[in-house]
This record gives sequence, structure tokens and C-alpha cells, in this order.
Amino acid sequence: MAQDYKYHAVKVEAWIKSNTTELSRDELVNLFEFALKAIWESSSIKMSEVTLSAVMDRAVFTSSDTHKFMLELRVTPTGIQWDEFRKLSKDLNRHELIRAFSHLLKEFISISSNISGGLLNDSLLKALATVTSKQKKI
Repeated sequence: MAQDYKYHAVKVEAWIKSNTTELSRDELVNLFEFALKAIWESSSIKMSEVTLSAVMDRAVFTSSDTHKFMLELRVTPTGIQWDEFRKLSKDLNRHELIRAFSHLLKEFISISSNISGGLLNDSLLKALATVTSKQKKI
């Protein structure tokens, strides 16, 4: 399990490095919203709404251990509500946002992969890779 987390961490960090450079705070929030939506949709093929919501809620809660502001993300059975987080994000710096969402993405992918016996591993990483800051104006 620790080995899988390291693998996910390397992939997430590579994605972050290639997509977050020179983005404004608002653009970063948009990028992370698109990324979470992509992995949510990919997960919904194999997981029920209840399970998916529980996994995302757990990932958000775990991320909030070091980044309390992540608790402003509201997880619902159909996805994440971003309204309150967007208001708060105006006061956060870029590096805080990047670290927090890096942690969240790693947690979500790892938990999902673990509960699916590894079945979601590749599909989640592929879904994440489809989201880029260059594909359209973020």
C-alpha cells in the first residue's frame, strides 16, 4: 500500500509540475476543479455515489489535517461544491493551494485504488493526465 502511494505521489507531482507553473490563484482553483471532476467521473464508473462521496470526503478530511481550508470543499453525492472554497481561496497563496490539492489528489487516488483492489489505479491517473492548463483557458 505504501508503495502504491509513492507511485501515485510521483504521478501527481509530475502532473502538478507540468500544469501549475505561472497560473494565478483563480486559474489554479479552476485547474484543480477540472482535475477533481475528471477523476470523480472516472471513479463513478466503478463506484457507487455513496462510496465515491465517502472516499472524497475522507480524502478532503485527511488533507485538512495540514490544510484546514480544505474543509470548505463540500462533498455531495454528485460531486464537490466549490462556492465557499472559492470565497476563501482569495486569501490563500499559490503554494498553499498547490500543496493542499497535491495532498488531496494523492489521497483520493490512493484510497480509490486501494478499495478497488487496484482496478481504478490506471484509469484515475489517465483521467488526471487529460486535464491540462494548456488545453483551454483555465
